Amino acid sequence: MKDRPYSIPKESAYRLTPTTAISNLKTQFLLYLVERSGEGPCGLDDYQMIWRCGKSLTTEGCLWAIVIVLLFAQRKPVSWAVLLTTMQYVIEVSLKGFHRKSHTTQSAKWRKGGDDGGLIQVALLASLFHSCRMADHYSDLAKLVTLVSSTNEVFVCISFMVAICLDHSLFTIHAAIFACTWLCLKALSRDRHDSLTKGESGVLVTLATILISETVMQIRGYASCTGISHELVALLGGAGCLATCVTLVIWRFPWWIRLQLHLVGPLVTIETGLAWRGYSPCFKDYLPRCLDWLVRFLVSLEGGYPRYFGLIYWLAVFVVAFVPTRLVLETTELAVVIRRKWFHAVAVILFSPVTKTFPQLMSLSYAIALCALAVLEDLRRDLPALQSFYLSFIDSRKDNPELIVSHMFLILGCAMPLWISEWEGTESVKLLLSHWGVLCLGIGDAAGAVVGTWYGKHRWGQNQRTIEGSLAMWTSITIAGIAFISVDKHLALFAASTIATLMEAFTFQMDNLVLPIIGSTVILLLQN
Repeated sequence: MKDRPYSIPKESAYRLTPTTAISNLKTQFLLYLVERSGEGPCGLDDYQMIWRCGKSLTTEGCLWAIVIVLLFAQRKPVSWAVLLTTMQYVIEVSLKGFHRKSHTTQSAKWRKGGDDGGLIQVALLASLFHSCRMADHYSDLAKLVTLVSSTNEVFVCISFMVAICLDHSLFTIHAAIFACTWLCLKALSRDRHDSLTKGESGVLVTLATILISETVMQIRGYASCTGISHELVALLGGAGCLATCVTLVIWRFPWWIRLQLHLVGPLVTIETGLAWRGYSPCFKDYLPRCLDWLVRFLVSLEGGYPRYFGLIYWLAVFVVAFVPTRLVLETTELAVVIRRKWFHAVAVILFSPVTKTFPQLMSLSYAIALCALAVLEDLRRDLPALQSFYLSFIDSRKDNPELIVSHMFLILGCAMPLWISEWEGTESVKLLLSHWGVLCLGIGDAAGAVVGTWYGKHRWGQNQRTIEGSLAMWTSITIAGIAFISVDKHLALFAASTIATLMEAFTFQMDNLVLPIIGSTVILLLQN
């Protein structure tokens, strides 16, 4: 350090603020990495370049970089695809001159000042899948997800061709289905970035591609006619709902026709998939295969109790919560954010006990709820009462009236950690992972919003969150999470709650989508 020509260029001689302090820390960190790389002290030109990089690199970008570094710090080998895509993103940002204005043009129109979420595409899903210790099929899926994480479609096509030459395990039908599906969905979403940032759109396209490709592979991979799981039924229903939504985006019909198509599409897909699998219904003279399977599923035991007990519990919660919910809706003195967080609290009461006792029922219910919300989002413009209800809870910082997605992201954020926990994670972290979405969004985010709105005075972060609210979020997640883990896993909980709290304060992306996934990634990376 003493050999440096100077610490900070002259352009940094201005009043010290929290923003400039963070820039200084990022610059010093970059200098440390360069000098520790073995190339010796930096020269004057190097210092000026590094200072400009550190000054323009957002704190959100640093948090995503930490996740990538954690991934590379694991002892197990990491796919070359992560390195390839990360290098591509760095080169792309470098060509832009690290100029912040180059990112703002890609932001959702009502979220001005934030970046385009390019690092989400590189870091979020790719790190999540590579942090999992999965079978060979899912290892290849992780490589495919990483290859489509680029922000440039041309580079994706080139990467696929290079990847097939370098890794012959990707020369499969699964990879072909995945690539074709991704290209089709990407083409449909290319001109629809007004309601989502580029990164959020890329993540949703990738998730939809995984849904379609995995549904096809699950149907092809099963040879026996027994053991049809709730995962297969959820995949079939989700694929049917997605196919119907894509069809109705291309061809518009009156709302009553769209409603029928939304109802028929998933049912036909499930019915066809069960028939393909050779499912033999018990009540074939009375019920179709999909309803017959559902009846069997609900009367089966899970955790020592029939699954329909979970439905009875939900009905009781709805009855008890009806009057308080109506009072909250009619109390106009309450801020919109407080009324929104009431539904987060109801979600905790609804989801948490059922997740612990009936995880498979909860997993399937998340998929059904997500499909139902997608249907309502498509129909709400034609139903004035539903449209009025939606607009009364809109958050102008997150949602565009043309496409309201925060409620769907809330369900998706609660569901994804549970879905991951069903096939990944050691037994000691499965319980924490399955509850992480509810802990993060239902408890942490709600507590932070309430405390920050009522008692917050000290602003910080790019989202102008309050320090009091962030502390409340971190404390509530940590205290509630201790109930779900053993003593030796406290590090994973503390790290996940810390990075989720920081990301909530600094990210311009939809926190309902980002926080549960990045927290799950950190938990999986630190489970050993």
